[in-house]
Amino acid sequence: DAVTPAAIGAAASGHTHTPAAIGAMASAEKGAAGGVATLGTDGKVTAAQAASSVVQVTEAARTLSLSDAGKFLYLRDTGDDNQAYTVTVPPQSEVDFPLGTELELFRYTNGSVTVQAAAGVYLMYAGGAIGAGNSIQIGRRFGVVALKKFSTSLWLVAGDVA
Repeated sequence: DAVTPAAIGAAASGHTHTPAAIGAMASAEKGAAGGVATLGTDGKVTAAQAASSVVQVTEAARTLSLSDAGKFLYLRDTGDDNQAYTVTVPPQSEVDFPLGTELELFRYTNGSVTVQAAAGVYLMYAGGAIGAGNSIQIGRRFGVVALKKFSTSLWLVAGDVA
């Protein structure tokens, strides 16, 4: 006995579905506001669609929050270019950053910028790692560090670490 498409429940060769019928997004929604981002040949969101917000931080002590994810935070108090800053990376139990969360810290100030690991957080950087209650510094004025969460309690810190 010959097996036919109909006998096994397969659709006829001329059978088609619209994107909406199968739950897919229409091509017009790619790269559009409220739609989805398109990927470049490298598999990443294109630069035109991935612009991060630039946020000025003026408070001397700041604990990172979900709203900081994907942001470029520059630490500068316009009234005092010698202000020292402490940025604390909170534990998963306080702020549930998704794995892969990234953000950048830019030391615009002449004062020091300290990145503090809260309880249950470990910061790893080229040449070392620190845990709860310990800290690293952004090495010099105009230095930048990038933070990336890659495990429940582990963050990579890359850049101008002192």
